Amino acid sequence: IVSCTLDKTTKNILAGPEILTRGFIYVKDNMDVLKESSVISERIIKNNISINYVDYNTIKQEIRSTLGKYFYEQTECRPMIITVIGEV
Repeated sequence: IVSCTLDKTTKNILAGPEILTRGFIYVKDNMDVLKESSVISERIIKNNISINYVDYNTIKQEIRSTLGKYFYEQTECRPMIITVIGEV
């Protein structure tokens, strides 16, 4: 799960992106993979935010495809990737 919180008015990232895994990799042994996936997700989110508009579908699709390729390169597994973006 890729979770991120945006400010409703300014569209800035308030929290995250946080990567949560269940049964995919052992977190303590793969902290570098999770940190890099968080950096990749943050870059994708920032690239798809304008002043008045957030393209949620594009963000979800890009995160799913980019992280899917990255995880496959690192672990040779294809996990299910769920993207949750909230506004407050």
